[in-house]
Amino acid sequence: MKVQRYIYLLLIIAGLILLVQLPTTTACTVITATSNDVVLFGYNEDRSLDQFDQLSTIKFIPATNDTLGYMAIIATEPGIFSLRVGMNERGVVISGNGLEPTIVTPHPERPFSWRYHSFYNLVLNYCSNISQVKALAQNFDFGSPMGFQAHIADSSGAAIVVSPGADGEIAITEKTSSFLISTNENREAISEGAYDARQKMATGVIEKSSVIDHQKVITVLDAIHQEGPDAVTYYSTIFDLTHKLVYLYLVHDFTKEVVLNISEEMTLGEHSYNLSDLFVNGQQTLDRAEQALIRFQLITTIIRILAVALVLLVTGNLGMYLFKNLRNDQRTERITKRVIFLKFIQNLLLIGFILVNASLLPVFLLTNFVNGMMVSGTVVMEFVILVGMWLTVLFYVISKGILLLRRQQRTTSIHDQPLA
Repeated sequence: MKVQRYIYLLLIIAGLILLVQLPTTTACTVITATSNDVVLFGYNEDRSLDQFDQLSTIKFIPATNDTLGYMAIIATEPGIFSLRVGMNERGVVISGNGLEPTIVTPHPERPFSWRYHSFYNLVLNYCSNISQVKALAQNFDFGSPMGFQAHIADSSGAAIVVSPGADGEIAITEKTSSFLISTNENREAISEGAYDARQKMATGVIEKSSVIDHQKVITVLDAIHQEGPDAVTYYSTIFDLTHKLVYLYLVHDFTKEVVLNISEEMTLGEHSYNLSDLFVNGQQTLDRAEQALIRFQLITTIIRILAVALVLLVTGNLGMYLFKNLRNDQRTERITKRVIFLKFIQNLLLIGFILVNASLLPVFLLTNFVNGMMVSGTVVMEFVILVGMWLTVLFYVISKGILLLRRQQRTTSIHDQPLA
């Protein structure tokens, strides 16, 4: 019975770990890369289920006497207008990553403030190079707390990430090699040695090749795209800052590509496109992605509910077992009946857990092993937990079978003994 108690403890620990795991942050990934006099800027827009209702619109705004012309991809829904990524006619491109809100020092004396201005729009309207972006950032009050970082590049290949610094001021991380990558971890912390799985993965993909070209950026974006359970890569873009081109991809399908010439589009005046309308069956593709994410979250929810039930029942079962062995009185019979009932319910839940795992684990492996790598540190943790739960359940079933076999053998040996 010691083996059975150890299995109970393993099930309790595995279930608790599954319940307290950290959720995946559904922010985006940005990369600036230069090679052979070409500057490329890649971006994955990752969305959670509650963001699928946002309409993605590509807008082209011509220049005026005071502002530069630019194109931008904007997420809109009632009451929300959010510029996600954009490039102006001078080849300055900007996007960003969501961060955990960080307290920064307010600077109400500065001429520009997040309360009244959009940093993204100011960059696109007035900045022709990274030097001007730096000057703008140092004269901008980003407010407090600051829950994002901005990744900006220009056509010369220079790039920076503007993020909240550890000292409460704005930190600027500059591109010092052929590429600069930002994810949903503060870029300043990463530059100081903090671990970030997507950052490490993207860097590993780039460093495998001496040439960083359009296809290599696609490989990076494909390697780190998300397919659940918390988010999916809604669309991806690659900006060619040298030739003023933008390549569009829907729901991490990099075999279907739409290319827009920004210079030519600017000659058409102010206009816009719905992103999904540029792709054949684009809306149907988004609908399928949304339904897949719903199914993935449903399965994950069932797993967690079963884990709760298993933890409670196994804990209760173990408690009843210990109490029964400690108390040998007239209540033992009633306790034994309760233990039998709990074991029956526990075994039913165990069967359900196995069936749900049987459907979840193959889907998990297919959707998260990309180019031989996992999507993120959280996904690695979830994978380890799932495999651990599988091994624990398998160990439980095998040990149960061994115990039943031994019990049967003992019963058979007793019946085979000759009568005195």
